[in-house]
Amino acid sequence: FKNTKPSEFSFHSFFALEVVYMFERMIEDKTRYCSRRVLARIIELIKENTWMRDLNEPWGDILDIRKSSPIVYKLKDHQVKFLQYYNYTKPRYHLKGALFAGDPGSGKTLGGIAAMFARDKDYIFVISPKKAVYDVWEKTLKTLVTGNQTTWVADTNTACPKGTKWMIFHYERLEQAIDMAKQLRLENVGVLLDESHNLNMKSKESIRTAQFTELCTVSKSEDILWLSGTALTAMGSEAIPLFRTLIPDFTSEVEFAMRKIWGKVGGKANDIL
Repeated sequence: FKNTKPSEFSFHSFFALEVVYMFERMIEDKTRYCSRRVLARIIELIKENTWMRDLNEPWGDILDIRKSSPIVYKLKDHQVKFLQYYNYTKPRYHLKGALFAGDPGSGKTLGGIAAMFARDKDYIFVISPKKAVYDVWEKTLKTLVTGNQTTWVADTNTACPKGTKWMIFHYERLEQAIDMAKQLRLENVGVLLDESHNLNMKSKESIRTAQFTELCTVSKSEDILWLSGTALTAMGSEAIPLFRTLIPDFTSEVEFAMRKIWGKVGGKANDIL
């Protein structure tokens, strides 16, 4: 909370979901002494008078699954469900993307590619572990996707042909991706981050994480997908880079508050997360 007084309190808009969640748990806890009527009324007002009112708006479709037809395989049920989730969630929660979590081998690569087709992206930056640049991403785009899918891999050390749709970089080439995004000033850009759990807040990875955040900013992408088989492992703070890139109102002040929360009450904070 930003401040608390006997008759009022305030908090960053980012935390609206968390505050509602906490108050709902308090109402359900029969051992807790509180005014359930007041808490219920506060929840009602938050849902009516903040960005949360958009959750119940009749938003139109933002993607067209039929446009993923260049993929030669029929999408699996969980891949289609992710696209449906993205179509529903992105506009209502004012997001710039989403996390696509799935077990290894479950088809996150094709699911991410399908999302870019369904959103009708003109250019896509793919950021991948070095071992997957050729064997996974280039191979998939050349063998499992039809049509004129122009691809370029930064590791070839050649100039990227003008108009190339799929530009593939490994983590160590993030600075090059940033430079290209600044120089080309492309429009309608998508960003795919493979094995996204590698970009966490550990000291040795922090530079890489900052570079990916900068790429998302300079590319002005509104469709950023994090793909991971182990999205969040132990610490809730691992979600901070994800929030930075996907949620517009995740400000530096919100990040500071979130770090303080996890530093004091990790168990409860992770439950809320």
